[in-house]
Amino acid sequence: MATIRHEMGLGMLDLLALKGFDRQARFKFVRHKEPRYDLHDFLRRGWLETYQAYQSKPVFDGLDYIVSFIGLENRRARFLGVFAVKGRRPGLESPPLPLGCPYEEWRALYFYYDLAKVPGFEDLEQRVVIDWGHSRSWHQWPKRDKEVLELLPTGQ
Repeated sequence: MATIRHEMGLGMLDLLALKGFDRQARFKFVRHKEPRYDLHDFLRRGWLETYQAYQSKPVFDGLDYIVSFIGLENRRARFLGVFAVKGRRPGLESPPLPLGCPYEEWRALYFYYDLAKVPGFEDLEQRVVIDWGHSRSWHQWPKRDKEVLELLPTGQ
C-alpha cells in the first residue's frame, strides 16, 4: 500500500490511530452524498447503514474497512464510523430492509455488503468534520489523509 502523505495539521487518520485504527489495513474513505435521496433523513431514520451496504459495483471487495462520512456542503464531510467489511452477497440474499424503508429495489439491483460497525470510535462519530478534497469520487484510497476542519462538541 502507498505511503500516506501528510501535508496538513491534524488528519482524520491521526485521530483514528489514537483510537487504535491500523493505518496498514486495506480501507477506503467513503463519502455519501447522493442527490436522489435525502441521506440526512436516512441517518435520522437509521437507514444510512443499510443504504451504504448496497452497492451497484463491487467497490468494497478486498477491503478490511471503510471509513464512512456523510457529505455536507462544499467539500466537507462528517464522520459516521469505521465499518469492517465482512463479505458480499447478491442483494436478493440480503437481510430484510429496516422497518418503513421503502427501497425494496435495492435488494433486486445491487450487491449487499455485510458491514459491521467497529467499536471504539463512538466519541468521534457525528463530531469530526473533514475536508474531502477536490476529488469528485465518493470512495477513495487513502493516498492522502483528510484534514480535520472541526471537532464538534458532544451532542451537536
